[in-house]
Amino acid sequence: DKNYPFPEDAQQPTVRDFITSVPFYLKLDTVHVQNGYVNVELLPQEGKEPGTLFFENLQATALDITNDSTLIQKGADVKLQASARIMGEALLKADFTFDMQDENGSYVYTAHLGSMDMQHFNPLLEPVAYVKIRHGKIDTMNWRVEANKYYAIGSMDFYYDKLRVSILD
Repeated sequence: DKNYPFPEDAQQPTVRDFITSVPFYLKLDTVHVQNGYVNVELLPQEGKEPGTLFFENLQATALDITNDSTLIQKGADVKLQASARIMGEALLKADFTFDMQDENGSYVYTAHLGSMDMQHFNPLLEPVAYVKIRHGKIDTMNWRVEANKYYAIGSMDFYYDKLRVSILD
């Protein structure tokens, strides 16, 4: 909800912060999620209704989740592979590697989105960005990001056809 004040110095915990702060010994070899569902709602500043982004049929595997400092010093990074149908349509695949040794919470991820009609993003774009996709097709989208708690830098290749957008009042 963008209507509440957000403290300038607020930082969300990184994956490393979250795992290393668990108050008991944690060592999970493999965690699987099958047929998951994630719904994200964003309410823009002065917005009347939230925009919605959802992921269906989420499949994920996380490896080497531990707060064991000896294993972390030996280079035990957390790896996550996930796939889902974004907006119930195109297959989104992503691979993450979280550097557990870096106190700044460094991570790298790559992702690929398959073909889909862009109008399926209107439930997010109309209430949040005040734009409506009238027509357009994503052919493919690929990206790679390197980030930590202070920055993110990356590249994206986004191929699409016949995009037509209207600005809403």
